Amino acid sequence: MAWIHVDRSEVNNIDIFAFVNLKEGVTIKGRVVVGSDLNEQVLVMCEKGECQGIIQVPSWNFFSKMEVVLKTVGIDVGTPEAVILKYIPDLTIPDEIFEQFEL
Repeated sequence: MAWIHVDRSEVNNIDIFAFVNLKEGVTIKGRVVVGSDLNEQVLVMCEKGECQGIIQVPSWNFFSKMEVVLKTVGIDVGTPEAVILKYIPDLTIPDEIFEQFEL
């Protein structure tokens, strides 16, 4: 499994994301859903993936990947205070799993 940095435009209602405010030290993990009021909300999840509640998508200023790249090469684009990370699961199945099944 891995967490990768994504742009705000890549956020969808299928994948699991972490909204991380670097300045405040706040991390919100979960799946984005659209509420009955048509506003995006986060279905907040614990480490086990269980729903803990629902909140509005944070309004922190998210920087794009390009802005982060520009900053790393010395171009001042401000201070990224928050990032969005996308959860990428490891779907590898070890061979030992198959050994317990008979054909």
